[in-house]
Amino acid sequence: MVKNFFRTYRPYLIIIAVGLAGYWQVAFMHSILKWDMVDQYFPWRYFVSECLRNGIFPQWNPYQHSGYPIHADPQSGVWYPVVWIISFIYGYDIYANQFDFVLHVILGGTGMFLLIRHLVNNTEAALLCGCCYMLSGFFIGNAQHLTYIVSGAWIPFILFYYGRMLQNNSWKDIVRVCLCFFLLLTGGYPAFAIILSYSLLIIFIIHSIHLFRNKNFVLLKKFMLNNFLFLFLALVLCSGLLVSLFTGFNYFTRSQRLPLEIINQAPFAPQSLISCLLSLVTATDREFIDSDISMSNLNFGTICFAAFLFSFFRKKEKKEKIILAAGIFFMLASFGAYTPVRKLLYDYVPLMDLFRFPGIFRLFTITCFVISAAYSLKFLYEQKNNIKKLRIILISFLLFYSLMIAFAFIKDSLFNLQYFGEHSFNSFINGLNFWESALLQSALLFILLFIFFFVLKNDFKKNFKYLFWIAIADVVVSAQLNMPVTVTSDIRSSKIREQLSKLPGKFPVPQNKPACLFSDSSGSIQPFWRNLGIFYKRPQFDGYNPFHLKGFAQLSSEPAIYNPVLKNNIAFFSDRYSFFSDTIRDIFILQSKSNHLFFNEKLKNARMDLQKESFVNFGEIKSGNLESATSDSAEIVLFNPDRIKIKSHTASSQFLTLMQHDYPGWNITIDGRATPHFTSDYMFITILLPSGNHLIEYSFENKSVSAGLIVSIVSLLVCLALLVAKRKNYGIEKAR
Repeated sequence: MVKNFFRTYRPYLIIIAVGLAGYWQVAFMHSILKWDMVDQYFPWRYFVSECLRNGIFPQWNPYQHSGYPIHADPQSGVWYPVVWIISFIYGYDIYANQFDFVLHVILGGTGMFLLIRHLVNNTEAALLCGCCYMLSGFFIGNAQHLTYIVSGAWIPFILFYYGRMLQNNSWKDIVRVCLCFFLLLTGGYPAFAIILSYSLLIIFIIHSIHLFRNKNFVLLKKFMLNNFLFLFLALVLCSGLLVSLFTGFNYFTRSQRLPLEIINQAPFAPQSLISCLLSLVTATDREFIDSDISMSNLNFGTICFAAFLFSFFRKKEKKEKIILAAGIFFMLASFGAYTPVRKLLYDYVPLMDLFRFPGIFRLFTITCFVISAAYSLKFLYEQKNNIKKLRIILISFLLFYSLMIAFAFIKDSLFNLQYFGEHSFNSFINGLNFWESALLQSALLFILLFIFFFVLKNDFKKNFKYLFWIAIADVVVSAQLNMPVTVTSDIRSSKIREQLSKLPGKFPVPQNKPACLFSDSSGSIQPFWRNLGIFYKRPQFDGYNPFHLKGFAQLSSEPAIYNPVLKNNIAFFSDRYSFFSDTIRDIFILQSKSNHLFFNEKLKNARMDLQKESFVNFGEIKSGNLESATSDSAEIVLFNPDRIKIKSHTASSQFLTLMQHDYPGWNITIDGRATPHFTSDYMFITILLPSGNHLIEYSFENKSVSAGLIVSIVSLLVCLALLVAKRKNYGIEKAR
């Protein structure tokens, strides 16, 4: 039984073992991940987990950007079932963050293995290429971007099940591809879903034309129906996220067309093609790559790259040619401004003007090139005496590494071994320059490649098991060299876990003081320094998040209003106001009195229902009729992500402003009676508060989003139940 188990699941066990070996520092909780991973994605998922474990579905995050609808941020993980499962089972601490990363890396390798085995029909080639994919420059270079890693994990599964759907016309594959697409949309970076959707559309068109030309109208009709079901079910599964995006589309800064110069930021520059052979060079020399180091690594293993180049020297089927052409197209798009391809997509293809970083196209480049390499490996595996051209490619690689070593000696770039002995491996690698990096990696890969060349004989199939492990050693070595630069830091995971365990749990009531800025407490928990409000459970005006609401962006761009208003408490009183058209006239008042409010000009004729009995014209409220006193008080008595309560005492009527972003979903009551609210200073929630003692309650709930959540969960459970039930029925029938 054990022997049969290992025989059946051998490929998956090898993928897990290689994944753990390649990312052992992360997998075994030795070092934390770096940069955006711990300073951006981890705080978001930490907050989502805190909400879920306290019985709150996270629609609103009050601790960042003076509150924002985290349910509408597609990178937050709010809608991602993997985050739900981790949160309920364990909680999302720093260990869970690292497990999340390694899990998706291994899923990526597994998905690529299944995809290539389906396309190429060779288990050994698929296994090698699956391992090279999950240790490729995309996963290593973009390790800090968790949503990128999630995208890289699910895209191979989507392509695999969509390909099976084309071949088998099975409803099970429709359900599976829909589930994987749902996981990509809810957990991945939106740009990858956009690019993949167009890729699937092209596959759909090509296959439809093929069926039409063959006059196979029965299959064509069924194929059309299957794709309609795929689209419909995917929309139903993603209804919660889609409703969130739709209801807030007009409030997001990222919903608008971006300028081309921003679109072309961080390309995969052509000179970074050297990463296919020397990935460490592009990680340590930023001046050379002329881009961000996270977007400069295209490496997918020297042996796999040789197999890819071999594909240009053999006959290919039509499907192989399409895959190879697609890879080249994606590579040209990844070059950004270096070629016109990205601009053409920007100008003529919808949604291609909404995301930055051309370098993300290289995921699809690596996918296509790895598949092409797998076809070549299959060809070599099945055909004898056809390795001459592969030998020539390998000899050219050996010559290249020899030249790089020689030039490194000429440049006198020998790294100091004494320095290596006195410092950590991370510090040593990060201290290398171009030629030192080239020397180190060239020497190591030359040895591995020479062994591969020596083992390689005419009978490729007979020696493949040795060649396989040499190729795995190649990608593992490259991964370990790059790990200190783009993946891990010197900080121990246990240290961070201990620090975070001392922070407030649940949602304590904050003191009614001015909202903090990340600069107020920078460095208090290294390496976290920009989203500390989430950990300390304190409202924070700013934060590190590219997801901005227009009100926040507008206020941040006007220092004359921005600087004074931040001196106010989280909840503060005001007895003076102006309209934005009066800003110049009242600028001196604003500078001397921080609680001076500014409202939109449209409110001059607005009518507000104060007590459900009388209406007051907003424009007729005179500042002289409002008065703040030193005895007035506002005490926060409850502060949850979806509900805030304030006890107030005022001698006269006046405005009460809560420094949370006014966004659809907020409902305010005074002593249990609904009251209207207005937006002040572009973004904050303001009400007109009568004199006396009152209890003001702010509650946030978007009913459309809540309905979308129910639809998503129900449809998800139905899909899972169908797949499980079908498997059980199949098992019963097989037993009979």
